[in-house]
Amino acid sequence: MIQQDRPKGLRLVSFDGGGVQGLWSLLVLQQLMESVGNPLPWEHFDMMAGTSTGALIAIMLGVLRLDVKTCIELYVEMMDDVCRQVSRCPVTGTLKLKPRYSSQALKRGILKAISKAGFATPENVCFRPATEPACKVVVVATCAGMSIPTTFTSYRQLGEPHISMFDQVKIWEVALASTAAPTMFEETIITYNGLTSTFVEGALKVSNPVDVLWQHAEDWWMDHWQLPTTRPGDQHVCCIVSIGTGLQTLKHAGRYAHQLIKSLAKMANETRDTNDRFQSAHRRVVEEGKFFRFDLPTMEDIQLRETVQKDVIAARVRADGETGAMRQLLLNYRWHQYTHDDHGVHWRDQTGAHKEENR
Repeated sequence: MIQQDRPKGLRLVSFDGGGVQGLWSLLVLQQLMESVGNPLPWEHFDMMAGTSTGALIAIMLGVLRLDVKTCIELYVEMMDDVCRQVSRCPVTGTLKLKPRYSSQALKRGILKAISKAGFATPENVCFRPATEPACKVVVVATCAGMSIPTTFTSYRQLGEPHISMFDQVKIWEVALASTAAPTMFEETIITYNGLTSTFVEGALKVSNPVDVLWQHAEDWWMDHWQLPTTRPGDQHVCCIVSIGTGLQTLKHAGRYAHQLIKSLAKMANETRDTNDRFQSAHRRVVEEGKFFRFDLPTMEDIQLRETVQKDVIAARVRADGETGAMRQLLLNYRWHQYTHDDHGVHWRDQTGAHKEENR
């Protein structure tokens, strides 16, 4: 494609990690999609990123191409099933904290979502399709012993070996790798060519993946358009949506409380700091109205481990969407898309049709 054919910019969306409050992210996204004609998220956005429960959302929307309503139903069912199987004994025989929730219950929910997308053998479906997907997905995980996060991408990155673990890893493995968390879910082990990698929760290092999303979008843009080594600034972005889950105050966490509160405090600080740092580093994007941050105010009546209060979350989203700052953000986003409706779907098929990937 020649230089003058370059697209005007990419639509990007990132999802923070946040337990049951990931439902809030989906409900906000539902309102966002309704404000622009209710497209499927994978058709509207060019790249998604998620960490922990945000990774589950990005996988369901971007890799499995499910609609938001179906994702909400699956997410609620998944969290309900996970929370029904709670470990009552917080320590092992070696006095280490046991994971509170069942990774097998989470895996069942993930496999059900894959089946819902139309795959007959969900356990064998690779995260990365055989051909480059229209909507690209980036999932953040933490490999034990590594100082930087690991990113699983549904597309081949520049410099990757021709055949790598990332070509073979399954959807359910990626999902469990990003959600594994000390005191919450057990670690996830992925084996490739006889080598094993152990993963703990992606949110331990990156609870807000907006920086990761920006970097991957920028790298893809440079690679695809064969730009010089200088970074493209903000010209590769039409808009970037960052959906948070808010801060939480845990109550009645029992013997898990100390470790949980420490982890949550660290994640909350990292999420807030990342957002502030991103807006500071990309002032032009913010000033031009390309950046949209949706976040949930502290809700002390909702606990990380409870799905029984999902109606409270839904009611809050409806209320926030009708008044206040969130309503204004929704209106701003609708206006932004209306004034940029010629931005095109850039890495889609030239005819405008969506190519079907073979897995």
